[in-house]
Amino acid sequence: MRYRTWGNTKYLWGASRRERIQTAGLVLLLIGAPTLGLLAMTDYPPLQNLSLSMALAGYLPLLLASFVIVRARSFPVGTPLPIRVVARAGWALSLFGGLLGIALIANGIHTHFTARSALCVAKRMSREPDEARRAYYLTLRAWPASDRTVEVRVHRSVYARAEVGGDVVLTLGEGRLGIEWVRDVSTPH
Repeated sequence: MRYRTWGNTKYLWGASRRERIQTAGLVLLLIGAPTLGLLAMTDYPPLQNLSLSMALAGYLPLLLASFVIVRARSFPVGTPLPIRVVARAGWALSLFGGLLGIALIANGIHTHFTARSALCVAKRMSREPDEARRAYYLTLRAWPASDRTVEVRVHRSVYARAEVGGDVVLTLGEGRLGIEWVRDVSTPH
């Protein structure tokens, strides 16, 4: 896809049918891929939180690949270098979100569930003044015979009934890729 000059919007979507399809595909990637990742994080949240080093290990190869895949001729003539770098970083971030979403869905779909008791070691809520939008979290010792903890977002009613030092019932999906994910957190009846 080639534009005549930087800032000319006459050929923004491309002059030919092929260029318009390529542009529509790129827009779909930039919007759809991160959306898929966010939806997968909501439906199949991993028990072990993603660390910054894990995220960078997935993102950096995509960023480097963007310099090979997205050539300089893909940009309008005269596009400044910083804008080309930021565009490639955005492309890589979108693709990372989509690939993360695909991995989480593949890991979590149609898996078996196990329920186990987990010790609640702390509680906290977000500082949102609007109670309807407030987020509630429990810090749990989710692995038996381990001091490691994980923070899990829960419904307000579970937060209200859970006691620090008490147990909660943690329902986990086993995960096809070996990543446990949280299906539900409830208090024992």
